[in-house]
Amino acid sequence: MKSARTLSGKQAEPRMEWREEFAQKGYAVVRGVLPPERIQNALEEAERLRALWRDGDGDGDGAAEAGGVRWLSHQDRAGNRRLRGVQSVCRISPVFDSLRTCPEVGAVIAAQLGGDIVNVVETLFFKAPGEGASGIAVHRDAEFRQPPEHYRDLANSYVQMGLALDPHGPENGGLVLAPGSHKDAQLSVTRAGSVMGVEALAAASDDSRPLALEPVRLDPGDAVLWSALTLHGSPPNLSTKSDRRFYVCGFMRQSACDAGWPAFSAGRGVPAPQEEASVRGRAGAP
Repeated sequence: MKSARTLSGKQAEPRMEWREEFAQKGYAVVRGVLPPERIQNALEEAERLRALWRDGDGDGDGAAEAGGVRWLSHQDRAGNRRLRGVQSVCRISPVFDSLRTCPEVGAVIAAQLGGDIVNVVETLFFKAPGEGASGIAVHRDAEFRQPPEHYRDLANSYVQMGLALDPHGPENGGLVLAPGSHKDAQLSVTRAGSVMGVEALAAASDDSRPLALEPVRLDPGDAVLWSALTLHGSPPNLSTKSDRRFYVCGFMRQSACDAGWPAFSAGRGVPAPQEEASVRGRAGAP
């Protein structure tokens, strides 16, 4: 069994300052989670993975699957393939595996979930400048945590964390969230198609209530955390120069989840099994 990761052999102290805002709004921003050296390593690794995808044999829309890893892509209006994201990237990247299990991340998540935590979803998202169909439709993450008996008490046992690798805001397709929507189960938005690859976000809920979507502004190394019940999405990146690389992990308290893979045990990071990096595999739906 591989050893757990620690910071100088110790568990980091939980960071509690975000929990009150999270309870009230359904999300919260935590500044300065990652130090500059971790960000630089992650950016270099993200570009290595993007180059690997360009050299692979994925084609058109959908997902190329290799082992437990999914390379999410779409075809733009000009017929060019664009990389949307790499799901379960920790399985092929020791850099991102180390990031999701680092003490800095553990200190934030432990404040809400305790020390024994599993990772149920983990994706490195790409939004290159000028991609008109790079938005993500408004949705709740609880919609995708199925079957429900495997993901129990999502309101209290789940935290989604997004780590900014680039400056992150409305100009480059940054995350938007509906404050208080985690407390309003009747507030819903029906989609016509896939959650990914949209050109515009819904302006109203199914019952015609306006959606008050608030953008978040993040510096590299900042994190935003949101509930599985919080409505959120992101518009396309219509900027001309600003990339938007965003690393997202869904964490659950281990006692409430029968899925995923270990992230922290007694507060210490647990490495994921590694696979050979490849984009070759069968086509599938995103």
